[in-house]
Amino acid sequence: MRLFEGNNQKISIIFKTLLLSFDRNSPAVAGTPGVAERLSLVTKITSELNTDPHATMNMDCYCDIYQSHGFSLTELNDNNKRPHLTLNFEHVLRITSDKKPENAYQKTVRFDRSIEGQPQRLYTGGADGCIRIWEGATVKDSPVLTIDAHNGDIDDLDISPDGKLCISVGHDAAAYIWDTSSGKQLLSLNIPNEIGDGFRVRSVRFTVLGSTNTIFLATYNQIRRTPKSVSHIALWAYNRERGICRPILVRQACNEVSIVVIY
Repeated sequence: MRLFEGNNQKISIIFKTLLLSFDRNSPAVAGTPGVAERLSLVTKITSELNTDPHATMNMDCYCDIYQSHGFSLTELNDNNKRPHLTLNFEHVLRITSDKKPENAYQKTVRFDRSIEGQPQRLYTGGADGCIRIWEGATVKDSPVLTIDAHNGDIDDLDISPDGKLCISVGHDAAAYIWDTSSGKQLLSLNIPNEIGDGFRVRSVRFTVLGSTNTIFLATYNQIRRTPKSVSHIALWAYNRERGICRPILVRQACNEVSIVVIY
């Protein structure tokens, strides 16, 4: 397991590892008939990573990578009646993931998960408009590929399930699909006719759907926010052999609220 850290806030951030478990002895469950299948969910903080040494002025262009090495048990204290399982984290490397001359910061990070349990590559994007691809297994201080993707910030990016495609969204209101091997731009994503002008892509996520086509989701917010702003979500199908990308389904998602990100 690897964690990455990078933010554009001038404050310290604490990353916490939570242990989620079900408690049959909870007062809400014990002695109540018919709730065996609705057990109380218990959350315990088992470890913390404090970013205070890193999340400071002029250090937001860095990405710190941590790797877990097995498990351990938390120490007992006045609040812990029994030890809990946690992960042992080791700081692996710090990389410079954005090189904008002024106000550089890393904005988005994604792992290529084309092989389950073995992140092949790490993708970063930020204020200088570049996508940087790093080897995930043996991360070094220089990327294996840099793509000059957008004029300005990269707001979001994602990698296809097979690791062959990357889609990026920029603050320049553009969205592109890239070949992850060569860095070649394969397609510029248009706004669906059902949505019309005055909108831009805010976030994108690939799905595991489809065999012939690669299926992904895209959300759209109004460029100019108003009290009556609306947001949309679209399901797209991309056929690489034919070089065609078409919307399968377009729906209005919400009123008076902007979509920030898809999980």
